Amino acid sequence: MAATDERKKAVVGGGGGGGGYGDSPSLILSRAGPGSKPKSQLQLAVFIPTLSQLQRAENAVSFHFLLDSPGVSAETEAEYPTCSASDRAALLSFKSSILRDTTGFLSTWVGEDCCGAWEGIQCDTKTGRVIVLQLQAGSDGTSFMKGVLSPSLGNLEFLQVMLITGKQIVGPIPESISKLSSLTQLYLEDNMLEGSIPSSLGKLTLLEALSLSGNRLGGVVPPELGSLKNLVQINLGKNVLTGGIPTTLGELHRLESLDLCSNSLSGHIPDFFGELKNFKYIDLSDNEFSGSLPNSVSNLPYIHSLILNNNHLSGELPRQIGNLRSLCTLSVSQNLLTGTIPDSLSRLPNLWHLNLSRNGFSDPLPASLAQGMPSLLCIDLSYNNLHLGSVPAWIANRELRDVHLAGCRIEGPLPHLSNVSSLNSIDLSDNSLTGQIGNFFVSMTSLQTAKLSNNMLESDISGIILPSGLSVIDMHSNMLYGSISAFITNNIGKFLEIVNLSWNRIEGTLPEFRQGSDLRSLDLCSNRIAGTIPNSMSNLVNLRRLDISRNNIQGNIPANFGQLQSLEWLDVSTNRLGGNIPKTLGSLRHANFRSNYLCGQIPQKRPFNVFPAAAYAHNKCLCGAPLPSCSRTDLQSFQIVGELFDGLETSVRLLRLCKKPVTFQNVCIQVEILTKRKLLYKHLAQMKYVMPEFILVENTFVHDQKSFCMLPDMKITLMPSTSGRTETFTIGPEAGDSKPLRDIFWTRLRDIILDHPEAIDIPETTLPEPFNSNSDTFTDEVSPSLTTDSTAGMPSTHFASYFEQRFSNILRHHQEIEAPILSSVAPNFVTENTSISFMKHNSPIKQESEFEKIGSSRSAASIINPHLGQCSPVAHPPTPAQIMSKAATQETPKGSAEIRTVLNINRRRSLKFSCENVDGSDSEQILSLNEENRERGYSTCEFDKLVGPFVDKVESGRIPPVFPSKDTETASKVTGHKMCEANVARHEKMLLTDLFNTICRILQSAKCPYFTKQELLHKVLFYSSETFETSEIEEKLKLMEELAPEWISQKVASSGDFLYCFCKGSDASAVYARLAGAT
Repeated sequence: MAATDERKKAVVGGGGGGGGYGDSPSLILSRAGPGSKPKSQLQLAVFIPTLSQLQRAENAVSFHFLLDSPGVSAETEAEYPTCSASDRAALLSFKSSILRDTTGFLSTWVGEDCCGAWEGIQCDTKTGRVIVLQLQAGSDGTSFMKGVLSPSLGNLEFLQVMLITGKQIVGPIPESISKLSSLTQLYLEDNMLEGSIPSSLGKLTLLEALSLSGNRLGGVVPPELGSLKNLVQINLGKNVLTGGIPTTLGELHRLESLDLCSNSLSGHIPDFFGELKNFKYIDLSDNEFSGSLPNSVSNLPYIHSLILNNNHLSGELPRQIGNLRSLCTLSVSQNLLTGTIPDSLSRLPNLWHLNLSRNGFSDPLPASLAQGMPSLLCIDLSYNNLHLGSVPAWIANRELRDVHLAGCRIEGPLPHLSNVSSLNSIDLSDNSLTGQIGNFFVSMTSLQTAKLSNNMLESDISGIILPSGLSVIDMHSNMLYGSISAFITNNIGKFLEIVNLSWNRIEGTLPEFRQGSDLRSLDLCSNRIAGTIPNSMSNLVNLRRLDISRNNIQGNIPANFGQLQSLEWLDVSTNRLGGNIPKTLGSLRHANFRSNYLCGQIPQKRPFNVFPAAAYAHNKCLCGAPLPSCSRTDLQSFQIVGELFDGLETSVRLLRLCKKPVTFQNVCIQVEILTKRKLLYKHLAQMKYVMPEFILVENTFVHDQKSFCMLPDMKITLMPSTSGRTETFTIGPEAGDSKPLRDIFWTRLRDIILDHPEAIDIPETTLPEPFNSNSDTFTDEVSPSLTTDSTAGMPSTHFASYFEQRFSNILRHHQEIEAPILSSVAPNFVTENTSISFMKHNSPIKQESEFEKIGSSRSAASIINPHLGQCSPVAHPPTPAQIMSKAATQETPKGSAEIRTVLNINRRRSLKFSCENVDGSDSEQILSLNEENRERGYSTCEFDKLVGPFVDKVESGRIPPVFPSKDTETASKVTGHKMCEANVARHEKMLLTDLFNTICRILQSAKCPYFTKQELLHKVLFYSSETFETSEIEEKLKLMEELAPEWISQKVASSGDFLYCFCKGSDASAVYARLAGAT
């Protein structure tokens, strides 16, 4: 066997590849796996690229370089001589510096024979010296070496090839490597090496290939590399290098491949590049190079890949670029290039990939491009200053693999592409495309990526059928509608990985998800999806990103979400989710639970307790890090006030719907029914402190049918949250949908807790007198006796003089009252928390057992306590004539008495506008109730006759001593019947004109005068100062169409919905007069 020098061949391999369109040539050494038979020769295997790498470097020209390996025969295998003891010691020292090895290489490094049995080691067959060290971890992520590079590697003085890709090897590059004078190839790729590139590497004069890519190396590119005259390949990509390209590299005339991608290099692209005639591959992408592209680059006859993505290059593309006849890939995206696209590009016969996206190229497109570039397969002109209007015919009619024309001002319907059978990806995002999607995807059998986002496409997604091999679909920010359930059921199969349908008008509920799906990202935010999150979503085991925020999803977050082990991004914010946050939710790196109704403790473990507090803000009652601790003693009181406000807000809506006065007494009844809690004046004062601009409280008088008196009460008004307030934000795709008041209230409660780490009570604001809770002292416990003497000053009573005198005279004969007496008066309305108290009198009140005598005619429990706003019922109140016969001549006392109880009365409501039975004798045919007396059981007409004059004088400050007598009531029945008819007609007329005024206010704040029926009804109910029935609004809208067709009309949208259209140019005063006169 003759020992001869054999020239070894290497071809383009997988290296850096900036921008995703070209790979750096790299010399890849083959290695035998653990346990395989060791070879007696150095083998440089041909690298077989993957499909994606073929797509990046298709038609690339392979290059060769010479590798002298003395003592290696390619013909026969020979037995190795004894391994050199110094080499074995150096290798064992390296082994000891590796803390963990999952590749299996180092486990074979046992015994004395390092040349014949140690994996990754090859020796010279004559001398037994180590000439190849090849330790390459796999790409599956489980195969790696963890440790450092031992300086002992510099003792392998005959080493020719060093390839160490351990994935987790850290530390600096040892300076001792510069002692390897025989080294021709140095590959330390894809590790975690730090520090700078040793300048001493310039001593390796035989070095032909240097690859240090995929590390954390900093500093500058050593100028000393310019002394390595034999260098063919330099790959320093994917590090953190700074500075510029040293001018000394201009001396490397054998250099064929230069990869400096993904660093922080700056400065200009050197002009000497044009002098390095052997250049075949240049990748400077993802750096900070500036200036213009030198014209000298057009002098490279063999260049096949020029990749300059993501820099700050400016100026124009050289017109001489058409001289690069070997150019296959040209990618200059994400720069600052301007001017027109050179027509010389049409002279490039081998150009198959052209990426000019994200620059400032302007119109027009050269006409010569239609006949040139015969090899073109991929074109990207996205996001320039091009105004194409439509897809050029020479693009639409070619058989292309990738068509990217995003942001090119394309208008009209989706284009018709002739040859789409081989189309791999299409991007028409950020244009002005309109119309239906229809069968656009039907013939695209090879399609893998489709992007149609941010257009004006209006289509029913339930009818869209995607290609079976599609992996990415992005149609966000359009006007798509239809059922999300049908779309997912029809299209999410084995290959679909990324789905983005956010910011559309999609409705329906989330469907059940089948097993076997490879879905990795699902984005459905800002739609109209309702329902709950299905438990079957846990079947999406590969899901990494889920965004269902800004919808109307209810229910709880499924506990089995913990099965989504790959989940890294979760956003469920701005929905109506309740319950707790599950304790396990994949491997989250980002989460947002904001603006829901979640409650309970945040899981106190990573990553939940390290997410910012904003991720949990605006919920119902979440606590625990990063929010305040759940151990705070005041959190329960905050939650109680929040629940009471929810009940108050609902009660106000109910009372308005029933056309009942929104007074504190009426609200108390409803709140207790809804929340099973009593609403106190203290709570109202706290609510008003939290939301002073939204809660309006005013003094008012209500008529008490039991005492026939005007009693003090408070009128409560909840002001709507308007879009002009900073507290308001849009929660749905429709403009004008403002944040509910209860959400604002809970948000401010949360802010109070965050601003006060110590336990506090919610401060109270001042209520109108005599309802200020700070003006007296009361307790929530039941008093053991009704003989409590109050020492605090109380406001005077508002009862009529004859009634106060009657009541106070009776009380003077009483000595003592026991608590059970109250139970006998109103046994169904006293609870364990009832508090009973009396108002203070100037003279002591004596109480007697005769107190029970008035229970049948006038229960003391029916008197309103202005500190709780609650009362108990009596059987039948005395008539004014009866009261007059007993108390007409009595003086008005200076004080009064008061009993406080809980009221829980079932009231009958009627919305009938009938004028029958004016005298009110038949309770089943009661008239419609006026806003101020409906809850008292009086008809509109009867109340007008009875207390109308009285109320007028109360408002003017003159309270009459008595009510009209029963004879007066009888004499005025006929007149009252006419008044009732007038009130009914006036109500109908005002409803029509009020609806007109409400719609005018809506039109002033709306962006367009078009609304669906449901949208208009929702806005009318929101903006109206009165609360109308939906059926009433619909009837009035129909009547308006007949009376004012020039102002309001209907049309059918393309989606099939009926739209109400309003003409803002109509004469509003004329329309109003016509509507007012219609009734």
